[in-house]
Amino acid sequence: MKPQESCADPRESGVLSVEQAREHIAQAIQPLAGWQKLSVRAALGRVLARDLSSPCNVPAHDNSAMDGYALAASDLPETDTRSLQVTATALAGQNWREPIGPGQ
Repeated sequence: MKPQESCADPRESGVLSVEQAREHIAQAIQPLAGWQKLSVRAALGRVLARDLSSPCNVPAHDNSAMDGYALAASDLPETDTRSLQVTATALAGQNWREPIGPGQ
């Protein structure tokens, strides 16, 4: 006999089994009866009736909007710390083509 699935901690009482939780969810939801075409602003808080995708790439170029630092792994000591010189700043969308030298 297979044990009944549950996400309950055996030390807790009154917790639903997976099947009971599924039944509660099924009773609480209703399928969508139809759809409306709305402007984006009017659609705030609504549910999409189908997948939506942009006809163009936004932004139109590769973009990594992350802060970070570039350095040579050989400049990192096995132990202790090391100070490195900051040589430039490249803002989002800017390319950086200059080499990074030792200790930079």
